[in-house]
Amino acid sequence: MTEHLPKPAITIVDTLDPVQQEIFDRLLATAFHKPGQTEEEHWASNDRYGSDDKVGYALTHVGDRLVGGMLLLERALPYGGRTVRLGGIGGVATHPDWRGRGIAEATLRAAMDDLRRRGAEVAYLCAVPELGRRLYAKVGFAPLGRPYTYRGRSGKEYTDHDGWLAPLTDPALCAAMLADTATLDLAGSNW
Repeated sequence: MTEHLPKPAITIVDTLDPVQQEIFDRLLATAFHKPGQTEEEHWASNDRYGSDDKVGYALTHVGDRLVGGMLLLERALPYGGRTVRLGGIGGVATHPDWRGRGIAEATLRAAMDDLRRRGAEVAYLCAVPELGRRLYAKVGFAPLGRPYTYRGRSGKEYTDHDGWLAPLTDPALCAAMLADTATLDLAGSNW
C-alpha cells in the first residue's frame, strides 16, 4: 500500500519566531553538514556567508514538517552609475529525505515571485556550476561568468567565481550585468 503524503505547502514569511528559527537552522545544518570540517573551515564559512540583508524566508512544509527553505535578501547595489535593487537567495536547503522531489525548485519559484513583488530588479545567488545547471537555470539564473568580490563578517575581502544572476523586474538590466566583464562588487557580504 502506498503512503499518501500531504502536498508540500510553501509560505513566505518576513520573520521567524525563536522556535521556527531553531527549526530552520537545524534544516540548514542538516543540508550543509560537512563531515570532518575543521574549526578554521567552519569559521571561514561563517565569515563568508551571512548577511543582515534578510527580508524574509521561503519555507516548504509537508504537514507540520519543514522539508525545504531559503533566505530572501535584498540590498541596494551601486552598479553602472545607478543603484540596483538586488534580490538575493541564500541558504537554499532541502532535507536529505526530500531531495529529488522538486521541493527546492518549487520553493525557489515562490521566492523569486516574492522578490519580484518586493520590487527587486535582478536576483543573485552563488552556487557550484553543477547545481546551477541542475536547479537554478530552470528558474532563469545564468552564470555571472566573471569574478565577484564581497566582504565577510570580519571585514575580510573575498573573491569568488560562482555567482549567478536572474532577471526579476528588469530583464534588460540583468542582461547588461551578465554581459559586463568587470569584476562585480556585491557591496557587502555574500549570500
